[in-house]
Amino acid sequence: MHQLSILDHMRIPVRDAQPGDAVEPTLRPPDIVLDALIGYSVRGAPREPIASLIRMANASGRPLLALDIPSGMSGDSGEAYDPTIRAVATLTLASRKWDSRHSRHASGLANCT
Repeated sequence: MHQLSILDHMRIPVRDAQPGDAVEPTLRPPDIVLDALIGYSVRGAPREPIASLIRMANASGRPLLALDIPSGMSGDSGEAYDPTIRAVATLTLASRKWDSRHSRHASGLANCT
């Protein structure tokens, strides 16, 4: 809730995640899509409504930047579930979660410690 209050203070609009068909009409074409949908401790393939949001982001034609790990990818093994964000780059905020150098979903890894 702390992050939500910061966004509210900055007057940044926030929308609740809904199934893809309910969210899509509210989106304007972005310059880049920032992926922070799922954390690295999630197990198994993404479920709705997150799965639809991942598919929409992948189909957007925009570059995708993943934070910490692309949503839909195992933080333990690097296995890409269906669907998984196809990031052009991944920004890690502490350290690598697995050997991301060998994943096509997490290319261009940058580590900020």
